[in-house]
Amino acid sequence: MKVLTDERKRHILHVLDRDGMASVQNLCTDMNTSPSTVRRDLADLESEAYSNGSTVAPNVAAGYAMNPPSA
Repeated sequence: MKVLTDERKRHILHVLDRDGMASVQNLCTDMNTSPSTVRRDLADLESEAYSNGSTVAPNVAAGYAMNPPSA
């Protein structure tokens, strides 16, 4: 199961890096998973301070993960 979790997290970071933001709904569709799984992955990324060179700041309540553009 750890591999699947890591793959989902890599995908989330890739989408955030590429688009700057992603909806939970779109991530669910991309990864064929439930909203609760995506939200858990986002919370894990935040708590692990998992970063791809910029801040990962999920706003789970609004249903979006946002990755502010670097200055």
